[in-house]
Amino acid sequence: MLSNATPADEGYGLPNSAIYGDANGDGVFDNESALLGLAVQKYGRTTKATHGQITGINATVTVCYEVLFIFCVKQATFVDQLIIEPGTFSGGGDSGSLIVSDDGTNRPVGLLFAGSSTQTIANRIDLVLNNFGVRIDGSAPPPPPPPPVPVTDLAITSVGAPTSATQGNTVNVSVAVQNVGNQDIPAGVPVTLTDATDGAAIETQTLQELRAGAAVTLVFPWNTTTSSLGTHTLAAQHALGDDNPTNNQASTSVLLSAASLIIHVGDLDATTSRSGGNWSATVAITVHDADHNPLNGATVVGHWSQIGTNSDTCTTGELGGNGTCIVLFPSLKRSVASVNMTVVSVTYAGRTYDRTFNHDPDGDSNGTTIKVLRPN
Repeated sequence: MLSNATPADEGYGLPNSAIYGDANGDGVFDNESALLGLAVQKYGRTTKATHGQITGINATVTVCYEVLFIFCVKQATFVDQLIIEPGTFSGGGDSGSLIVSDDGTNRPVGLLFAGSSTQTIANRIDLVLNNFGVRIDGSAPPPPPPPPVPVTDLAITSVGAPTSATQGNTVNVSVAVQNVGNQDIPAGVPVTLTDATDGAAIETQTLQELRAGAAVTLVFPWNTTTSSLGTHTLAAQHALGDDNPTNNQASTSVLLSAASLIIHVGDLDATTSRSGGNWSATVAITVHDADHNPLNGATVVGHWSQIGTNSDTCTTGELGGNGTCIVLFPSLKRSVASVNMTVVSVTYAGRTYDRTFNHDPDGDSNGTTIKVLRPN
């Protein structure tokens, strides 16, 4: 009668279904070197129950299966084998015996397949099982781990913004949100950014569905026109009642400073044209505020280095330009090789013009004076 256990009276009983030295349960020895010196036992057809010790690992063994006179005519080489001593551990007819640990746990170690008067050779049991896709039919395997406890946990992981800003500007504030639980979160969860310093809600946005582990970054525009000066705490919070309220909000700080009243010239650009024996010069003047934003409504007064009929005053934005206006010298004689146009003043209610801040990004002027060359 077949059975999955050795005789109870003279064998070791039922083998364990879990192999020796496989703490992580992946079906492979965690550390083959740990097998050296291991006490083992087996129950075989011929020698019955015997006990021994693993004295070699990772052995390469050549076994002769057919001898003609004194010559071996059929042989096979086996690698990664286990060596067990003493020689009395096995005998002819014991091949196929399961070798288990002799420590009371009966964990499978090897499969006996050859031997001699001094040694027994065994295949590593992990390699055998994995090669054939089978398992030991022994004691019941440990129960599978319980399924994870459902956790709903939506976290505001960070709030990002510039450390400082100028009052009146719009500041983009980024809010990073991540589903750090193991349950999907449906769409519709509101996330609100609040200026905690002024006690004002900046904006509320609604999340799309977030699967477990997914993350998203929301961008909130903060209009600082009516915000107070000083350090502002910007706090983001979501409205989902989850299992971990400690990460439902996060904040950052921004120092809001008053806008500078200084205005300056941010660009001078010249164009020319010819008409008969004369040529004309046009200069476009761009005025900036302290943050280098184009400023409409500023009155610019210039001065041409040549005497003649010209326009030297303009108001930015009056012809549709963004912070720009033009002055014109329409009729210069061909004998005039060049003409300079210098910005004398810029006026705007409540602002102060400071020429030391003038600049020109393309380098064709110093922001105050531009030299216009006669066209060829």
